[in-house]
Amino acid sequence: MTGAVTNTSSSMPSTQGVSVEVGKQEAIISLNIIVEYGAQIPAVVQALRKNISSKIQTLTGLSVKAINVEISDVHFPDEEQQEKPELQ
Repeated sequence: MTGAVTNTSSSMPSTQGVSVEVGKQEAIISLNIIVEYGAQIPAVVQALRKNISSKIQTLTGLSVKAINVEISDVHFPDEEQQEKPELQ
């Protein structure tokens, strides 16, 4: 599952694509992600939900009411080669 979620631009802020609503005892997290072509999307989403929920509960003590995941794009490995002109 490593590398299944990608950030195609290193200039993007690390919080882009993440929204959190926090109440007194619970949180709702919304994610907008890009996945690598060929990744098993249900498995990626399940792993994200499990890991994020666990970390939020451990670090803050808040209960996670929901983790909404939106797949905004699929990244194809050869797209980077086409987007970047070769230097000669």
